[in-house]
Amino acid sequence: RANYVLMPGGTFEPGGAAWTLSKGGRIVRGNEPFYVHGAGESYALELPPGASALTPPNCFAFGDWKLRFFVAGSGGKVRVNIVVRSLLLGPLSILDGGTVRAGSTWQPSPEVQLTLTNLTGLLAVDAISVRFTSTGTSSVRIDDAYLDPWKGT
Repeated sequence: RANYVLMPGGTFEPGGAAWTLSKGGRIVRGNEPFYVHGAGESYALELPPGASALTPPNCFAFGDWKLRFFVAGSGGKVRVNIVVRSLLLGPLSILDGGTVRAGSTWQPSPEVQLTLTNLTGLLAVDAISVRFTSTGTSSVRIDDAYLDPWKGT
C-alpha cells in the first residue's frame, strides 16, 4: 500500500504553488472526474505537443519511490523527467522517468518509479522537481499529481 501526498500545486487550482510552464503549457478549466483531491476542484494542466511543466521543488529523502498523476488526451504522451537537486549545489542530474500514454478519457497514470533517484539520495539530495513534457501528436491534460513519500503495509 502506498501513502501518496500531493505535490506542491499538484491540483492546479488557483492559489496553489506555481509550476514553471513553457511552450504553451497552461492551466485550463476541467478536472479529473474522480475528484481524488476534492469535489470542488475545476482546473487541470494542459500541455500541447512540445510544451512542458516543471513542478516546484518537492522535499525528498531516501525511501521516496514513486509518483502518480491523472492524464487524458487521445494520441498524447507525457515524458517524465526527474530533476535531482541539492540546496547547496542546485540541479545535480536529470533522470528519465519514462513515458506515459494518455487515453481518450481521464485515467490514473501507472506508477512512475523513482528508484534511480533514490540512489542519488545518498549524495546530499534535498529535493526533486518533476518535468512533464508532451511528446505525442495531441495535447494532454494532467491533474492531481502525487508523490509517494511514505510506505505502509
